[in-house]
Formats: sequence, C-alpha cells, structure tokens
Amino acid sequence: MDDVHAHTWFNLAAAKGDAGAVKNRDQATKMMTPQQMAEAQKLARECQARNFKGCL
Repeated sequence: MDDVHAHTWFNLAAAKGDAGAVKNRDQATKMMTPQQMAEAQKLARECQARNFKGCL
C-alpha cells in the first residue's frame, strides 16, 4: 500500500477515535509531500461521503 492510501485509512480510523491510527497517520505524514497529503485527505472525504462503499 502506498503512503497516500495508508494515510487515507489511518485518517478515517483516527476520526473514529482509534489512537493507534492517529500515531500511524502522523508517522505517514512525515514521509509525504504536500500534494500527497492533499490527495489522501481528498480520498478520505470522498470515501466518507460514500459511506465507505467503493473506497480505494
């Protein structure tokens, strides 16, 4: 899994209160470019809007 998709899923899990996901998301963030971060956040929003159906 690439950093963008990993961050997307960690971000979604973190939003649900998963403390481990917060830590992993923050680690992934350190390895990403601003463009990758923007893409990951966009994917997370789209996935959430689709009620997690058809994500990634």
